[in-house]
Amino acid sequence: MARVKEMAPLVQVGIRSMAAEELEIVNYGRVFFAHDLYYDKSLYSKALDLLLDNVYITIDLDVFDPSLIPSTGTPEPGGPAYFEIMHFLRKVVSRKKCCRI
Repeated sequence: MARVKEMAPLVQVGIRSMAAEELEIVNYGRVFFAHDLYYDKSLYSKALDLLLDNVYITIDLDVFDPSLIPSTGTPEPGGPAYFEIMHFLRKVVSRKKCCRI
């Protein structure tokens, strides 16, 4: 994602952890951590407001709790639930122009 930040404004939703090197360069105003989203659902709207009109969506399956997808490369508890992510994605797609591949 470091390369993406060089090309466009990046918004990350559902982050649970980062490497120490990433913590030094993270833009905390554009990163929405899973534990914060769990307690404050209004953060999804704040993330949506930060998106430009044209967006590209990439989903790392590690965002989900490993109870949903246990075979991810870095299983870590506490990710958003499936329907929570789907609800957010529906809002993004209904309000923004998304790149379709």
